Amino acid sequence: MARNSACACVRVAVARFLKGTTVRAVWCQFYNDKRQEWTKRRLILASEVDLEPQTIDQLYARRWGIELLFHNLKRW
Repeated sequence: MARNSACACVRVAVARFLKGTTVRAVWCQFYNDKRQEWTKRRLILASEVDLEPQTIDQLYARRWGIELLFHNLKRW
């Protein structure tokens, strides 16, 4: 899990859309330690349908840090 966050996977479903691509949908909530509360539910989609929901959550948390870095670099 990402630092200062936790995930509660609410539901996992496999849906076919996006031009027929099979995806795994995972509903997650992350815990904000600073505010001492859970965030809104977020829908995470993964094209790797064999992954467990917890693994999808961990990969998303790692990726999110990179996305924030790219966002901040573009602002310069």
